[in-house]
Amino acid sequence: MSRYIKGTARLARYFDVTARVGVATIAGLVVVNIVLRLFHYSINQSYDLVCLLMLIVTGFSIAYCALQKGHVAVGALFDRLSKRIRTIIETIVSIVFLLFFGSVIWGSLEYGMSNSRGGEIVPTLGIPVYPFIYLTGLSFLSLWLVLFVDFLKLEKVLKKRNTGTTTGGPNSRQVAVTQGKESEEA
Repeated sequence: MSRYIKGTARLARYFDVTARVGVATIAGLVVVNIVLRLFHYSINQSYDLVCLLMLIVTGFSIAYCALQKGHVAVGALFDRLSKRIRTIIETIVSIVFLLFFGSVIWGSLEYGMSNSRGGEIVPTLGIPVYPFIYLTGLSFLSLWLVLFVDFLKLEKVLKKRNTGTTTGGPNSRQVAVTQGKESEEA
């Protein structure tokens, strides 16, 4: 399982580096286009190129964001619940996310196949659309893998709790350090 976790993290980091290169390419394209306009030239269809690159940037950066827990989480009410209830809720939410993003991946594959058969192209650039649809599906697959790793970690916690393998006895106090704040659990 450790290899799976490391492989998923490596894939998410690789996709993030690809997204960063995409951001740099977009910035370079926009700056060059602005400078060329000073001399009454411009890069044709630069808007469409930027849109396609943004599709890659957005999709390829989302898995790394999930890996780093960079998404917004509702914590005020959630932190007041017991650890067991939080874990159960996180497990249910993880299952819903896995099902949702699994269907998004499947839909991307079907849509990409239909576009490749239909020969749809970006009108101004003349390039096919389906590779970008497949890249979107691939980016969601990376996100799905990260979410699956999180799900496996939650399942491991639930199994530990159900088998009774906790540290300390019934009267011991465990101290958990969470984001720089200490909170005590009985």
